[in-house]
Amino acid sequence: MGKTRITILSCEVLDDLRSASWLISEITDRENLHARHEMADICEKDNIEAVWRTLGVAASEVRLELMKILEPQKDMTLINNLRNPPFWEFSFRVRLTDSKETYLRDKIHEYLVARVMADRSAAIIPEASSYWKDRSSEALAGIRLAAADTPDSQKARRPLWPFLP
Repeated sequence: MGKTRITILSCEVLDDLRSASWLISEITDRENLHARHEMADICEKDNIEAVWRTLGVAASEVRLELMKILEPQKDMTLINNLRNPPFWEFSFRVRLTDSKETYLRDKIHEYLVARVMADRSAAIIPEASSYWKDRSSEALAGIRLAAADTPDSQKARRPLWPFLP
């Protein structure tokens, strides 16, 4: 049995957060300049602490969801740097195909971005938060589906009678 290691780089997640928050700030009505400014500066100096906390919670949620389905590595090391982790790593004993590993990596990345955007937009621009909440729940459902579809994650069934007819 092989093993799978999925690594999500925090710089890529922050880049997507910057792009998404800038886009939300641009399509927000022109009268609410403060909300537009706050949304556009989501990853800047004074706002990044809340983003890191939400990313830490979201990464833990993904880890818990995957632990329910896949068997985690016993020697998996967790990065306890909550302020600025360079990456998030998910290691499992199950060997995934390359396409399923890529799909799972993309869904985890999408969930992290959508979870932060839902949290921040709920406080700043409430009308945009429902889209991001739906997107994060769809990504989490995709993570569950991809993890549950692996052959090693399903329970082995043995016949009750040793002699088959």
